[in-house]
Amino acid sequence: MFVFNFSLKFRIILIAISLALIFIGTIFIVSAASPTYIARKALLQKGYSVGDEPIEVADVNIPSEFDAVYTNYNKIMRQAGYDLTPYKGKLCVRVTYYNERTPGERLDILIYKGKIIGGDRCTVALDGYMLPI
Repeated sequence: MFVFNFSLKFRIILIAISLALIFIGTIFIVSAASPTYIARKALLQKGYSVGDEPIEVADVNIPSEFDAVYTNYNKIMRQAGYDLTPYKGKLCVRVTYYNERTPGERLDILIYKGKIIGGDRCTVALDGYMLPI
């Protein structure tokens, strides 16, 4: 029988390296699946310029029945190729970034279970606008 005989110092180093690799792997998996990662990646791929961190991350309940506001919002979503109808009654996450190229413009991405289900660009001014992403 062959037996490995490692010194205490070597075993401590081996354990430390193993724990570091587990920690790094966990961070990568968690960050790769996070709504902020998904939203930021999508916005950058669409050519928007956004900061590293969102200005807001919020849970949003998509209502079971659409009122006039949600009906109009869903029309905007359809222009971008999205449809919120299948997500009625669901809880999603809205991730909001500032558009660094257009002062005052916000970029919203709606995410449900890791999937982008909608997005808009808007201003919060009284005479503002809301357009599809």
